[in-house]
Amino acid sequence: LPDPHPGLLAHAVQWIETRVEQEKQRRGLLTQRDLLTRLDRAVRGERGEQLAHAIRAQFPIALVDEFQDTDPVQYSSFDAIYRVAASDPATGFFMIGDPKQAIYGFRGADIHTYLIARADTGNRHYTLDTNYRSSGDLIGAINALFEFGERSAERGAFLFRQASGNPMPFLPVAARPDALDTLRLDGQPCPPMQVWLIEEKITKNAYGEQMATAAAREIARLLELGQTGRALLPYAWGGQRPLVPGDMAVLVNNRGEADLVRAQLRRLGVASVYLSERGNVFASAVAGELTILLRAIANPLDEWLLRQALAIRLLGLRLEALDRLNRDELYWEAQGETFRA
Repeated sequence: LPDPHPGLLAHAVQWIETRVEQEKQRRGLLTQRDLLTRLDRAVRGERGEQLAHAIRAQFPIALVDEFQDTDPVQYSSFDAIYRVAASDPATGFFMIGDPKQAIYGFRGADIHTYLIARADTGNRHYTLDTNYRSSGDLIGAINALFEFGERSAERGAFLFRQASGNPMPFLPVAARPDALDTLRLDGQPCPPMQVWLIEEKITKNAYGEQMATAAAREIARLLELGQTGRALLPYAWGGQRPLVPGDMAVLVNNRGEADLVRAQLRRLGVASVYLSERGNVFASAVAGELTILLRAIANPLDEWLLRQALAIRLLGLRLEALDRLNRDELYWEAQGETFRA
């Protein structure tokens, strides 16, 4: 079939969006996105200031963690309620996050929303300047890498510098005073960061294969040194322990890259697992328990469903309490009344 005409696609998008809204209204459905967009329309509507005042009165202090995941609609509502640029001393609106994560659009993050928020907050910025997770050598290497980019690149390390200033500068951090030492190979500190360069022009597929092969070989080499006691990691209170497979991780961009690395590791006899945040939440154990709980709430007169729900881990009833259900009629009735309520 020929490609659809752009005008037809534009018409279809509007038609489908209208039809979806009509169907949701007919069924009485609200999505999480609907809640966000309706709140934003309300606080910016005819009586928006009254609603914003009511919210501020109930929640004079708001703290948004992982702010880099905020999208334009969410920030629009926050700004209408707390008037970020005005910095009203009667309220407090605090945003905590890492803007560098927003560059990559994780979980719907929008870097331009961050830039607007940064401009709205003027000079009211505070930075955590100590890394408590990494070794001192690694922190020093990362600082050196990005400071070089900040100095030498025309638009800064993150490519946001303009003639008017840099809304996203690189800020070096310090290691904690008691930061653990780095990996040691044959008694010598291992370089905290290594870069592999391919000088020739190659295809994307060939590049992926070469990187996967290099990574797998390095992992196998380090694990072999760990098995012979030649690769040691710092351990509590000045001790050391051998490097083990659980210490190794490979960060990849997608499942295809993961498969390339796993294939090369398998060829070298190294087992690996692929961990992703994109698993189906409905397949989790918690989702199964929630299903049992909701069925019992929806049918509180069904004794079998009620007993199932009272036994799930989410409710946390001890074995003595579960046994009491069989012996104490008043206790059993009280549990049933809770579900009916």
